[in-house]
Formats: sequence, C-alpha cells, structure tokens
Amino acid sequence: MQKLFLNAFIMIWLAIACSLVGVLLVAYVSRATPYEEELLQRQSDFALTAAAGMLENSGPVAAREFIAVAGSPPLDVGLELTEAPDPNACVGSDNTGRERFIAVGATCYRLAADDLEQSLFSRLLPRSIPWVSAIIAAALAAFWLARYLTHPVQEIKIGLRALAEGRFSTRIGDRIDRKRDEIAGLAYDFDLTAERLEEFQDVQRRLFHDVSHELRSPLARLQVAISLLKKNPARMEAMADRLEREITRIDDLVEEILTLAKLNASEQLPLQRQTVDIIDLIADIIDDCRFESLTKNVTISYDGLSSSVATVNGELIYRAIENVIRNAVKYSPPSSEVAVAAIRRIDGLEIRVQDSGPGIPREHLKSIFRPFERVDTGGESQLGFGLGLSIAQRALHVHGGDIRADLNDNGGLSVVLRIPL
Repeated sequence: MQKLFLNAFIMIWLAIACSLVGVLLVAYVSRATPYEEELLQRQSDFALTAAAGMLENSGPVAAREFIAVAGSPPLDVGLELTEAPDPNACVGSDNTGRERFIAVGATCYRLAADDLEQSLFSRLLPRSIPWVSAIIAAALAAFWLARYLTHPVQEIKIGLRALAEGRFSTRIGDRIDRKRDEIAGLAYDFDLTAERLEEFQDVQRRLFHDVSHELRSPLARLQVAISLLKKNPARMEAMADRLEREITRIDDLVEEILTLAKLNASEQLPLQRQTVDIIDLIADIIDDCRFESLTKNVTISYDGLSSSVATVNGELIYRAIENVIRNAVKYSPPSSEVAVAAIRRIDGLEIRVQDSGPGIPREHLKSIFRPFERVDTGGESQLGFGLGLSIAQRALHVHGGDIRADLNDNGGLSVVLRIPL
C-alpha cells in the first residue's frame, strides 16, 4: 500500500510540476523573457546616458548622487563611477558603449553599467520565488491528494483481509469519510456484503445447532429402545411401533432439510417451471387435509377463484401452500374452522389462510419464517420441526413472491401468500 501511495504522490506531483513548466515554456515562446531583457537594456542605457550627462555638466558628486538613486527601485540599474586608471583613456573615446570615459577638468573618469545578464538574473530571481513556492505547494497538494485517494483503498484492503479471515462483523463505512462519491458507494457495498455474510454465517451456525438438536432427541430414544431390547428381546413387538415412529421422524426431518437446501440452491439456478392451475393445487391440498383433520373435527372452507393458471414450479408452490394449511389445521382447536381464500390482485394471486388457534405474540410474526423457529403457545405449538413456514417462504421467494403473517381480530393467525402470475 505504501508503494501505491508513493506512485500516486509522484504521478500527481509530476502532473502539477509539468503544468507549471508548460506555463513557463509558453511564456518563453511568447517572448516574455526577451521583452524583459529589452526593457532592462533601455533602462540601463537611459541611466548610463543620464549619468554621463550629469558627470559632464554637474561634476562627479552630482553624478554619484544620481547613480545612488538609479540603483534603487524602480530602476534598479547598477552604475559604477571611478577614476580611469589610464588618464589618456578619455582621448578619442566615443562614449557610446556600456563603458564610457569622460574627462572632467584634468581628471578622466570611467563610468560603466553592471553586466546585463547579472542584472537580469537579480531582477528575475525574486520573480522565481512564486514558482518555487508553487512547486512546493504542488508537492503538498499532491501528498494530500494521494493520501485522500489511497486511504479508502487501504481501508478496503484491511476489510477484505478481515473477511478472508472469517471476521464478517468488519465494517469500513464509518472509517471512510466520503459522503456521496463512488468510493463511498464501494464502502457501502462492502458493508452490505459483510452484513450478508455475517447473516449467512449466523444462519449456518444456527442451522447446524438446530439440526443436531432435532436429531439428538429421536436418536437418543432409539438408543434407549435398543438398549431395552438387548436386555429383554421379548419386548420387540411392543417396541416396534416406538422404533418406527422415531425412524419416521428422522426421515421427515431429513426430507425437510433437503427441501430447504434445494430451495436455497434454486436461488442460484434457473427455476424449472410448468403451467399449472394453482386453484387445483389448493383443492387437492384441502381434500387431503380434510381427511387428516377428521379426528379433530376441524373443518376447512374455501372461498374465491375457481381457476388461476400460472407458470411456476408446481412442486414448490404445492409444498408452500400445503405447509401453511397444515400448520393452520395443526394449531386450530377441535371443532374449529380453517378458512382459505384466493383473490386475484394487481401484483399476483393472493392466498389467505386463517385459523382459530391461540395465535402468537406480535413480536414473533416475522421470526416464525426462520428455520427451526417455533413459538411456545402451549398445547401442540412445539410439534414439528419449525421448517414448514421457512420452506414456504423460500419457495415463494424463488418465484418472486412473498409471505406474511398477521393476527386475526377474533383470535388466531392469518397467513397471506402472494404468487406472481
């Protein structure tokens, strides 16, 4: 990550520095610098001529005073007045160059202007300070910008490493101080992914715990029965029914777990669909449940559509509706009624199943759709494995539908299934 920061810093700094160099080159090509030289040349020639005239007309004292004034801003022209080392130098001098010999009385003076290149450098040097400052400022800006760009990458790298190590509770959104840009969106997606992975991990752990718990009880009873049979083989006929019930319970549990696993896999694979009449499926389920509910004297009524054709996976939809109706019958008291209704809505087919059971606490209306979730309401509430409604929810979800539960005004539970048509 330090290499990425260094590369970003160097590239940004070079980009800014090259821009500044480009401005200087444009200034040079546009003859900004020769103009400075020409201006300085004219100022120097003017000052030199004026000093020569001052020396000839007013003497060396006045000339030195003028030279002092010319050497200060705004002219900044360097002049030097000394006695000529050769008294004959004034003889035949044309006094037109940058070095002039002027005779004042019996004394020959040498008047010279400073070297033009040195004057130009001293004049341009203060003007280069802003450019140097700009380059330094560019370095600071490049450092901040590189840090601003690479810091989120560093945080995402740390977060990904944490996910790879199985720490799905890691979140990086609060450590990236970006509000609405793409990097903030990336951090949000990372946190969302981590949250989903954490949920999957929790579901997996809970599933393993619940499966082991559900298997432990019938296996323990089987072990007890086998131990009793070893001690007293004559009880084989009496224990046969017990062994068969426990084996059937284990078989049912495995079947529901496999169904749930199949539904989870269906979310990632194409769904095999057939054209079926969902009302016919409801009728078949009601007929089966009516026969099974004779011992409790629970009646099942139906009101609604006579036909509703949809392209769905018939097996999954059948299991979803069957689990809901069977749950309603199971938790309804004797001599009560389970009402089933089918209504066509704009967004699909709505199937409502109402029972007359004890209902559940309102805070559990959503949790009952989790695998192995069972709410203790007394009586038969703890029968089953707590997978029926979870299977129904997954079956509807892979079809783009949903399921919800609510409490009836007169008691009992109402479960609504929505199937897209």
